Amino acid sequence: MTALSAKQLTGKHVLAACLGFFGVMLAVNMVFVFLALSTFNGGEGGKAYQAGLEYNRTIEAARAQEALGWSHRIEVRGDGTVLVSVTDRNGAPVAGLSLSGDIGRPVADKFTRPLPFRELRPGTYGAEVGALEAGNWLVSVAIRNAPESQAPESQVIVYRAKERLWLKPNS
Repeated sequence: MTALSAKQLTGKHVLAACLGFFGVMLAVNMVFVFLALSTFNGGEGGKAYQAGLEYNRTIEAARAQEALGWSHRIEVRGDGTVLVSVTDRNGAPVAGLSLSGDIGRPVADKFTRPLPFRELRPGTYGAEVGALEAGNWLVSVAIRNAPESQAPESQVIVYRAKERLWLKPNS
């Protein structure tokens, strides 16, 4: 009779299998952490920190805007005109304001275009941007209470508006 050497599972084998398994897991996790940190560090280029410092001023500006009692309506016409109507708490148009802003896609800055507003009639301001493609657009408007002819230091932003608009495709 020949003696067959039977392999037995020993503690050394179990230890080697456990160390090998967890070693592979650790190596894979380290690769994933390296790839995650090298592609995105979690920051937004210092904007988050600056916004934190400006937090109290932002809250105060929002309270002052609310105290004005103004409301706005933003629309985009088919000819590429962006219209902004501003009314006070009584529904009367607010004239003589200076508006600046931009229109762009919500997810990509490369499509952003400035909006050169001018007053079309009391309380209604328009800007020509040309033809816009169908889809999602984001309009941001900053309203100052002084005309553009005054010095920039006297032009304080008193009202901000930001709206997402959906432009339907022409069929």
